[in-house]
Amino acid sequence: MKIAIVTYSLKIGGVESVIFSLGKELINKGFEVEIIETLEKGIWKTYFQSNGFKVVSIVKNPLMSSIRHADQVATYLKSFDILLLNDSPYAQSVIGKLSAQSLVFPIVHLPLSSMALNATGNKGQWNKIVAVSPLIKEFLLNEVDWLNETDIKCISNGINTQEFSPIERDIREKKKVLFLGRLTEQKGVMMLPQIIDQIRNHRGLDCLDVYGAGPLEKELKSAIDGLKLKSIINVKGAIEHTLVSQIIPDYDILLMTSFQEGHPIVLLEAMACGIVPVVSLLSGSTDIVVKHGENGYLCDPGNTKQFATDLSLAIDNSRLDEMAYNARLTIEKQFSIETMCNEYITLFTSLNFPQPVRTGQVDKTLLGDYPALPSILVRPMRKTLKLLRQML
Repeated sequence: MKIAIVTYSLKIGGVESVIFSLGKELINKGFEVEIIETLEKGIWKTYFQSNGFKVVSIVKNPLMSSIRHADQVATYLKSFDILLLNDSPYAQSVIGKLSAQSLVFPIVHLPLSSMALNATGNKGQWNKIVAVSPLIKEFLLNEVDWLNETDIKCISNGINTQEFSPIERDIREKKKVLFLGRLTEQKGVMMLPQIIDQIRNHRGLDCLDVYGAGPLEKELKSAIDGLKLKSIINVKGAIEHTLVSQIIPDYDILLMTSFQEGHPIVLLEAMACGIVPVVSLLSGSTDIVVKHGENGYLCDPGNTKQFATDLSLAIDNSRLDEMAYNARLTIEKQFSIETMCNEYITLFTSLNFPQPVRTGQVDKTLLGDYPALPSILVRPMRKTLKLLRQML
């Protein structure tokens, strides 16, 4: 069975990590898998190729219209039995031109309106939408009024529990805390200095190491300097993804202050390494993984006082090793790559989907403004029309 895992571009992030792990496991189970980029070559393409993946990039030519580019995408995708679409509007737009026997599953990773629009486009042509968490499913049902619960299947993300595993080390009196993620408002990074400032004199706190890059890096460093926390908070910068599994196990506690997540991969990776999480309570996302007081701590998003209190409790907790064991066990039992892959295979093989009547058409509503124009002319056309409207 031939499977296409489709994305607009292989960037470096949580979605790409899921694509990598799922693709590897499907190959191990005997499926023929290709990774398809439908817009541009991503910086992680070579990493996928060096790990044995066939990656095909259908790069958009600026002299070509969006409709013509979509036709090129359709031509390549026609040979696949199963298509997993990860926020790829060009692939989504041409489902109507595929074989009626092809099974198509758009996957939604984040609660974003743009992702909902892409995944639900070409109504009646896809088989079922995959939501990576109950939070995403609820978001889709609220965002798209015609969508039904039966249109959506929840399949949680999974990670490689052999790659991400605990290491043996001596028990430390002082605990090392980890933040790993983009330095953005969504991730709540500006809360970090405020949280640590409240427990700066805790005898059991060694450090908070912050790994990641983003638009708030300068502001974060300034806040750390302003509170005189440079001796405790270390901004380490971005790291190679291949090093993540080596870095995480050296810490005791994960601090995750996000305001919005789909199903955070870093949370699963940290817990698989036996790292106790202190994370935002995001209903249908983090709370399906973390059980407060058992394998981690859940805090109200934005509540720096509660984060400081629970981080202090984690540092002081004589049962921290037990909680770390429970964290690892949770991932092994519920959120491993094997569990995720088996759920996808069940979706592919066990359900009788009605065969859609293919339209034979491109859904132009997914292709942006002026899809018949060469892409290089779209922006000038927008500017020209805006100028004309101002003149009238």
